[in-house]
This record gives sequence, structure tokens and C-alpha cells, in this order.
Amino acid sequence: AAELTASVQPATAEAMVEAEAEWESLLECLVAAAEHCSAQRSRAGRKEERLAERSFWSSLGGSVQAALDLLLPVLPPGRYTPPMARLLARTSGAVQGRALHLLRSQLSREFSAKHSRRAAAAALSHAALAEIADALRVVCDATADGGTTAAGHGGGADEAAAQKNRQAALLTLELLAREHAAAAPDVFERATVAVVRAACSAAPAVRSAGLLATSSFVEGLGAQLVPHMPAFLPKLLAMLESALPPPHDAPPSRDALSFAAAWLDGVGSSLLAAVPAFLPPFLPRLLRSLLRAPDLPTSGAAAVAGVDDAASSAAALSERWAAFELAVARALPARLLARALTELLPTALQAGPAALVRLVSLLGHSLTSRPPAEALAHHRGAFDLLLAAAAFREARGAAAGGADAARVVEAAVGETTAKLVVL
Repeated sequence: AAELTASVQPATAEAMVEAEAEWESLLECLVAAAEHCSAQRSRAGRKEERLAERSFWSSLGGSVQAALDLLLPVLPPGRYTPPMARLLARTSGAVQGRALHLLRSQLSREFSAKHSRRAAAAALSHAALAEIADALRVVCDATADGGTTAAGHGGGADEAAAQKNRQAALLTLELLAREHAAAAPDVFERATVAVVRAACSAAPAVRSAGLLATSSFVEGLGAQLVPHMPAFLPKLLAMLESALPPPHDAPPSRDALSFAAAWLDGVGSSLLAAVPAFLPPFLPRLLRSLLRAPDLPTSGAAAVAGVDDAASSAAALSERWAAFELAVARALPARLLARALTELLPTALQAGPAALVRLVSLLGHSLTSRPPAEALAHHRGAFDLLLAAAAFREARGAAAGGADAARVVEAAVGETTAKLVVL
């Protein structure tokens, strides 16, 4: 290991190119050696009589890791992708994990230096990008919920390792998509199914990584994703619906509220930014989930009340909803949004005051954010919605409650005034 470190240090990029096959083989051997040291160290355990053995493998593993840390940065761009792809194809979850860690570290180094003089040389070729992205996609699929790798013979430990590798593969795909999806859409279209499946995972860490990767895929691919939207968007909407059950069901958990906030902040915002013109077929279902969510406190109210984590998550969701509401109003033409809101009016009336206040607020943002000509062209439908909200007390009868009904009437009157000013 010491000799390898000494030989790597003075190596130049030109020398790496001349002995490409040898350096690639060395990289694979070093990763295998690092994994072997780790396995031997674990096998030695913490028993006193085996401390010397454990110390030996720890020291050797450190030397191998030092050689790896020196080798990767001086390899020519893309030269590390063939051996990395081969390592990711291994059935050993530990080898995959080591390769994923090294790959993400190397990509982060390259992308952080992309504005330097070596920027052009640091770019991955299309072939290298496709090779590594396909290998990462296979890792995501092979360790999916219920997959063969995750459900192997190692029990809970193997399951945990497989989910950790899946999370790492998703985060690496997200990093690649941020930098390359727009320039190489065909590479990332192939990985869309695996990424969306991860966003719907039952494992929280995998689900979070999947949501993040999905957001970057949507932003990077843009209109290229439109043909795939009927296949993947209903699945993502179903996850949001499960996090925000109808009001008469049990209140959502802290994890469910956190997931809904992350969904709005990531996937929802990316969809509005990248493909707003193609959202109308899915808009009623999206807004229906949000309108029927529980009445959420603001962050200020949660802080004053000294509430628990669940209320803090609800406050975070409330802030995300306010930002998402404004983004929807700005991104979608009034004719498309008014049609969706009209379709949702019965749902809001049934859900109660909180849903109606959100619906009226969204309408108000649309009226004041879009050009006045749009408000004039669709004023009749807007007035019908406002009048229905203002008549909430009569529609629900005395059982509606004075304070709750007053909230709806106040919101409706306020938005009606804003509407009149626009007109």
C-alpha cells in the first residue's frame, strides 16, 4: 500500500492516459483491498485478544484509502467510469457502497472546479456519462423495496446496507442530473422510472433522496419528460394524497407533514418551473390534496404556542403551501387555474372553512399576479367562485359556526375587493 501511494503521488495526467488500462485495474484492486480490510476488521471484533489483528487491518485500510484518495483526482475525466461501473455491478453491497462513496466524492470535486481552467477537461463524455448513469440506475432497481438484493440472506443488516446504497445511488444520480440532464436527456430518461419508484419508497431515507432526484430530473429534462408524465405523475400525486388524508380521517403524522412539505418544495416547484403548460390535466388532483389538508398553523403561531414537532412540521407545510400557492398563481394562466378551481369548489365546500380560505386565496393570487386582461376575460367564473365562498354560512347553515364562517366570508370579501381593483 505504501509503494502504491508513492507511485500515485508523482503521476501526471499524461502518464495516466498512457497507462489507462493499468490504472483502471489498480483502481478496482484498491477498492477491493479497502473492502477486504473493512471485512477483516469487522471479523476481528472488539475482543481484547484480537485487538492487534484489528489494529493491523485498520492501519492497512487507511493506507489503501490514502492511495485511493490520491489516485482518483489525477485520473483523466471519465477514465474512472468503466471500473466504477464494474464495481457497481458487483453483488456485494459493501463493494457497491465503497464505489458509490468514491464516485460521489470524485464527481463533487469535478463539479466544484467546473469554472476553473480545467473546466473543459473535467466534463464527462456522453459515453462515460451513460455508462455510469446506467450502472447507478441498476443499483436503484436491484435494491428496490422487495428487490432481491435487499431481501437477501443477510437479514436486517443486508436490508439496511441495500437501502443505504440505494440512497447513495439516487443522490449521485441527482448530482449528475443537475449538471448534465439538459445536455444528455436520453441518458436520464432511462433512469426516470427508477427515480420515481424510489420517491414512492416506504423507506424514509430512500424516499427523500428519490424526491430530490426527481426534482432535479424534472428541472433538467423539462419538456423531454412530458411523454412520461401520465406514467409517473399519478404515482407522485398518490404519495402526496396519502400524506394528506381527508379531514375526517386521523390527523397526519409529523413524517407525513414533512414529506408533503418536501414534495411541494421539490417536485411541485420543479413541475411549475419546468412544465407548467402541461400540468392542467393533473392540477385538480394536486390542488384537491392540498385543499383538504388540515388547518395548519403558521410558524409564528407554532413558536408562540411552544408546540411539539408535529405542529412544527405543520407550520413548515403551511409556509411551503403559501409559497407554492403563489407559484401556481404566477405560472398558470387564469383560464386554466379558474377551470381547476371551479371543479374543486364542491370539494372545498365539503372540506370546510380551511379549504375554502385556501381556494379563495389561490384565486386572489391569480387575479393579482396575472395580467389584467386575463382577469377581465374570466371574471364571470371568478365572481361565481367568490360568491359561493361568501355564501358559505347559508350553504352550511347554522352548524357552520360563527368564527369559521367569518373567516371564509372575510377572505371572500377581501379577494372580491382585490378583484374589483384589478378590473
